[in-house]
Amino acid sequence: MSAYGTIATPSNRSKEQLRTLSYVIQNKPENSILVVHLTKETAPEDLVGLLHKEFGEELERGQTYPQEGPMDRAAFEAYFFAADAFVGVIIPSEETAAFQNENIERVRAGRSWDECIVGSYYVSG
Repeated sequence: MSAYGTIATPSNRSKEQLRTLSYVIQNKPENSILVVHLTKETAPEDLVGLLHKEFGEELERGQTYPQEGPMDRAAFEAYFFAADAFVGVIIPSEETAAFQNENIERVRAGRSWDECIVGSYYVSG
């Protein structure tokens, strides 16, 4: 369960997809990170599974989040996707322009989520 209780989706939340941002990795300029906006409706099921697993591992370490214990998949989705979520996807820098504002499955380019996701975060109301 969330330490904050149920987090409601803000009623004034825009339904528009936010644009993708890209950042060149300074010590590896051949690679960039695309920051892709996701919602519960746009996130692929298997990616949500990976995010849930990683979030659970972070909770188990007990160093960052104030949750009262493990979260099942439904509780995780209600918490993490209460508003907007973002994932960082590593890509070759030369492909940045081609992947701007593309569907995350296209950005994934056939790789496993473990291979291409380098981080995630969420924004709640």
